[in-house]
Amino acid sequence: MIKLEELLNDYNSDNSTGLLIDRGVGFCFTIKKTDRWIFEKNNTYIPFGGIGGKIEANESPTVALHRESLEEVGSDVIIKSNKSKLILVTNNEIERVNLSTDILGEPLPLIIYKSPHAEIGRKPFTNVIIYSGEFTSNDIQPMDEPAIIEINRDLLLRVVDEKITIKDFKLAGGKIDSRIELPEDGILKPVGTAIATAICIKKGLI
Repeated sequence: MIKLEELLNDYNSDNSTGLLIDRGVGFCFTIKKTDRWIFEKNNTYIPFGGIGGKIEANESPTVALHRESLEEVGSDVIIKSNKSKLILVTNNEIERVNLSTDILGEPLPLIIYKSPHAEIGRKPFTNVIIYSGEFTSNDIQPMDEPAIIEINRDLLLRVVDEKITIKDFKLAGGKIDSRIELPEDGILKPVGTAIATAICIKKGLI
């Protein structure tokens, strides 16, 4: 048995939230801000991952996720509580564990992805605490992040395994709603919730 509070108080890890949501055409993720893009060997790598972000002091994970969803896409979210064993993802390895919490009214996450963190000044890992849910509004739009993308399971696995450009992504049926001009030759790079989701798909767990 793992307590959610133990993960939140892990000295070696930062904590962030992620949202796994499917609006019928695929999983909904956000493209991350341009200061997180990677420019390497004449290529531009454009990270995308789940709606969500760092849990601030005195926030529970789901309070943080409500806040982040409103900031990033302009809609609140209904968060579902996981009724089965937690999927714990570490270094591409998966473990099914029992999770509990003493935080009153706090839903239990579907996945926790222990992500290596390479940013200077941050802790060695980030616990990405991932919940499933649905938006309270059908009218979502990119606000704090540059773009929203919707991607089905097969295309997500392709993006993980191949170098898929923005242009090829759209030709393959991926949807993008962007408030900035995205480079057509930019290569999509899954991070956080997107990586964890792909790992779980490959294992047949979601």
